[in-house]
Amino acid sequence: MKALVLKQSGRPHIDSTFSIEQFDTAYAWLESRQASGTVIFRL
Repeated sequence: MKALVLKQSGRPHIDSTFSIEQFDTAYAWLESRQASGTVIFRL
């Protein structure tokens, strides 16, 4: 799933200001929110 998200971003590189660790943390948080069924998207 992570690979799919990275591929869909359309960017072959990771921005230096957004590290892999930050991405993993944000992704893990999002997954936990989805699992609890209380995801609220704020755009």
